[in-house]
Amino acid sequence: MGSGDALDDLDCEDQWSEHRAYSLSKLCCAMIAMELHERYGDAPKLCVNTMDPGTVNTKMLIAGWGRCGIPVAQATTSYKMLSTDEWGQKSGECHGAWMDAECRDPAARKKLWEDLTRMTGAVYP
Repeated sequence: MGSGDALDDLDCEDQWSEHRAYSLSKLCCAMIAMELHERYGDAPKLCVNTMDPGTVNTKMLIAGWGRCGIPVAQATTSYKMLSTDEWGQKSGECHGAWMDAECRDPAARKKLWEDLTRMTGAVYP
């Protein structure tokens, strides 16, 4: 996934590229999912998990890099995570081949949470 070095530049003002912004957004989503789990996860009442579908031949991938992933019809992980009893019984899981160091780092997740709440004005209990 990468772009951990961009966590201090969430607006990509210092270094912009479409790929960097996309990678940073995926990293932030995974980090926030893990932080939500730490703060509020209480399976089976509230389950917070994340996943990396791998490289899937979406319109965006094909436009940027060509057909180098699996067909969209085979990308069923998110459906399974949302609809099977197995996933409704656990929280704090990352499905897929990766989990960046930042996702496992409580201090990095807390900093991202604080940065995002400052940027957005969001308030959480």
